[in-house]
Amino acid sequence: MICKAASSYVHVLSALSVRAQTVPPPRHFWLTQTLRSHSEEGAGTMELASKETKGILILHRSGVKIKTSQKNKDHPPVLLLLSGFPDTADTWDRFAAPFESKYHVVKMAYPGMEVPITKWWGYSFPEVQDALLNVVQGYRDMGCENVYLVGHDWGAIASIMYANRYPSTITKLVLEDVGVVSLSEVTFSEAMVTLIYQWFLTFLFLLSRFFPGTWWFHFLVNHFPWATLGPDPSLRVQKNLTKVQPWQCHPYWQLVMFVLRARNLSVLRFPKDVAILFVYGKHKNCCFHGQRFLNKLDQIATCRQVGYDTGHWVHETEHERFAADVQAFLES
Repeated sequence: MICKAASSYVHVLSALSVRAQTVPPPRHFWLTQTLRSHSEEGAGTMELASKETKGILILHRSGVKIKTSQKNKDHPPVLLLLSGFPDTADTWDRFAAPFESKYHVVKMAYPGMEVPITKWWGYSFPEVQDALLNVVQGYRDMGCENVYLVGHDWGAIASIMYANRYPSTITKLVLEDVGVVSLSEVTFSEAMVTLIYQWFLTFLFLLSRFFPGTWWFHFLVNHFPWATLGPDPSLRVQKNLTKVQPWQCHPYWQLVMFVLRARNLSVLRFPKDVAILFVYGKHKNCCFHGQRFLNKLDQIATCRQVGYDTGHWVHETEHERFAADVQAFLES
């Protein structure tokens, strides 16, 4: 249940790509929506709501509040957290706690993870990038100078794509367990694990479009050998697979469509125009980054990479250490 291998999987699929289509330009149909939600201190002073649905993203705000009456220099730094499959926004709660005294924290789940999808085939990657842009631009329009983006799993893939398209809109980027990998760096066993479990979830999503109900879905998911053919051996221990819903698998289908339609995969290249912290777990059945990616991070003064003795969900299993590393990176 993960998108961790999405990076290597994309390169495997790209070799089979037979069609091409230019990625559509961003559609800023939410930019006219204001972030200001309610007044607490009279006219001219507005606070952002603790929860807000903005397009296909649900924002859960905590930490230092932002008031519209403040001058630009008084706004706290904004920390955007975007999770992946199959997590909801509360997966960030323990990780986010140390930041809430200094940062305006916005916890978000990947579209379709908290509420059912409203599009039959799910949300495309460009749509997710556009949704992120509208969130970031809303804070920029309010005068927030420092906006940091943290992505995990599918959230990391979306963050890489976003940083390549709109690097000037974010201050720094943190990627958790999904980076950039070349096809030549993927071992045969890693390629097999990646293809098997992701095609399995893709198949289940397509099946769910035509067969209602979830009993068969949960039966198949719970009988899949995740310990050996899944990306993280501890997946069954860490996640309650009975809570996973068919529509949450939509990113896997969208990945297939993205590779078949894309003229090139440049949005998945190394985001060279933004400072990056990359953290990853060492104990997995397949790697979601390449050694070249790590080497490149080491060569750039503004970038860092840190490996942890854990699996895919670093922000849950190593939340204290991960938070300390992120704080040091953001404040450096």
